[in-house]
Amino acid sequence: EVLDEPIGLLHQPAEIERIPDIHELIESDESWYEEVKHVRKDGSMLDALLSIHPLDLNGQTCFLGVSVDISERKQRERALEQLHDSTRDLMAATTAEEVAMIGSETAAQVLDQSINGIHLYDAGEGALVPVVWTDDSEELLDGPPPALPVEDSLAGRVYRTGNSESYADLTNQTDRFDAETPFRSEILLPLGDHGVFIFSSTVTDRFGRVDKMLAGVLAANIETALD
Repeated sequence: EVLDEPIGLLHQPAEIERIPDIHELIESDESWYEEVKHVRKDGSMLDALLSIHPLDLNGQTCFLGVSVDISERKQRERALEQLHDSTRDLMAATTAEEVAMIGSETAAQVLDQSINGIHLYDAGEGALVPVVWTDDSEELLDGPPPALPVEDSLAGRVYRTGNSESYADLTNQTDRFDAETPFRSEILLPLGDHGVFIFSSTVTDRFGRVDKMLAGVLAANIETALD
């Protein structure tokens, strides 16, 4: 489909200007590397590492262009930078509720996790009590999240063990607290002795490796702020 089309088909106009003249490149017999944004067929952008290598092919001077998709890496780098910025706000908070609010907003805005909530341990109730949750969470639950028992819930197990857990399909977890939950996949992260941070989704297998890594970084920052 792209035969006989100009190479600019893959690039935004501003990116085309950054690509050196191909004839000069071939004559110099040098390779060229640069991070660029490719344009997909649907018009969306793709972060890529582009390398161009001159070569002789059966006596004809040609070049080989190789693009490596680095979208995941760039997404991780951008999110980590934003998480670093949010850490200052977390450390400046003066109450546990304020820390929780900043943490939840960061998860929604920076990590694009619009269904999340933080439960803190309440010794009086002996349970993990919700202190902050997103509007999407409340809409799906048709109200505020419930308090979660420490001894009889997935979140309670994460709180007791201090080990984060993720579930690609909650319907496979017979020990889940709410059998009728609208959520299908979750990440649960411990916040030390303070409570748990829960990321949820209405689709199965929603959370990938980068999601889990970034969620862990944010949870560690929240725990430090709570301490």
